[in-house]
Amino acid sequence: MKIVSRGRGYYKRLLAYVILPDGSNLNYRMVQDGYACVYTWHGKRPEGVGVLEFVKLKAFLLQAKKEKRGLWGVDPDLMRCLCHF
Repeated sequence: MKIVSRGRGYYKRLLAYVILPDGSNLNYRMVQDGYACVYTWHGKRPEGVGVLEFVKLKAFLLQAKKEKRGLWGVDPDLMRCLCHF
């Protein structure tokens, strides 16, 4: 497993990707599976996160919501609140 730092957020928390031993991105997987949201600050992408990465994560989030994956299927109101929809 490898941690790839992407800088710090507004509250100085570390923003990072977790790369699994098989090379897959845990962050992408969690958003795709409906168990995580995409970090934004007032609707903007955080510093240190590339535009293409951000667009990809947002697409994963919208697809998970549409297909009611993970927590989107269990409690969509909670996910809308957490994900600022």
